Amino acid sequence: MFAYNLKYCTLLLSNCPCFVFKYYKVNQLHGLNYTDCIKSLNESKSFISGWCNQIPNNEGYFIYINLNDCKDDTKTTALVFHELMHLSFNLYDYDLKSKEEEIISFAENETYKVVDIIKIRLNKA
Repeated sequence: MFAYNLKYCTLLLSNCPCFVFKYYKVNQLHGLNYTDCIKSLNESKSFISGWCNQIPNNEGYFIYINLNDCKDDTKTTALVFHELMHLSFNLYDYDLKSKEEEIISFAENETYKVVDIIKIRLNKA
């Protein structure tokens, strides 16, 4: 797993979503659990492509991206943007009435940065 402390969140990248539980030293995290994660891997099922949520026992946020799902640039960008929209909603307190453009622009601008990091990790830069 690779962890990056970005300005607004911790970015976690790996080929196995179960590492998120290990990284935060927890068995359960926001309704998901390590046992189900391992079980899905053993059954060759996709468990998590991307995930944005609050860091356990912390006020910050994390974004996890499963590198196994980053084989296509368009799908990777959409996955990253999707997770960053979740982050942006949280950062802007879901205030779509007065901050809609800021919410979308934040996610868009951060997507470029995260996709560049992913490309470097996958040696596609």
